[in-house]
Amino acid sequence: MKANLVLFDIGGVLLEYRNVFTTTAKELGFNVNYLYDTFDKYDDQITLGKITPQELLELCVKEYQLPPIPQGYDFLTKWSLDFEIIMPTQAFLQKICQQYHVGLLSNIYTGMFSVFIEHGLLPNIPYSYRFLSCDIGYKKPDESIFTYIEKETSLPGAEILFIDDRQDYLTNAQQRNWQTHLFQRNSPEVSVNELKSLLL
Repeated sequence: MKANLVLFDIGGVLLEYRNVFTTTAKELGFNVNYLYDTFDKYDDQITLGKITPQELLELCVKEYQLPPIPQGYDFLTKWSLDFEIIMPTQAFLQKICQQYHVGLLSNIYTGMFSVFIEHGLLPNIPYSYRFLSCDIGYKKPDESIFTYIEKETSLPGAEILFIDDRQDYLTNAQQRNWQTHLFQRNSPEVSVNELKSLLL
């Protein structure tokens, strides 16, 4: 059964995030693990939009007693530009958007999508839906986000294909009869070829 809506995760599917935080750590002169550890501590708050990226950096500086952040330092942009384009998936997205409704389903942080678009890290196409955790107040893998999407799209799960690089983010969708694809982050061409056989 072909899907009526194809939803792409961002990090790990459309963009690689292995080197995030490195620019800020280098520029401000501290260990990058301070930011990773702070992120892990406040994961829910930042993913659900309850705190901003700048507030996350401020919490990191406070908790590790780091030097003050320079005035006007734009952590959101620095963080966003550490992501790298996964070319095979983005080319595939731009191809299928002419034939399918496509959208985004991502755990992401306030303001980051706009930076991705502004700097050309994500294709600036007419996405049918943008289910971004920081905007909608639901996050993967909670079942509530999948319930919310079915309500917003008026589609049964069987008509939605969800592409993500983490199986734990796919399990609840699968239990609701969604079509899913476990993206091979380290072999994107392999996954894209599999998706082509499904959709083209």
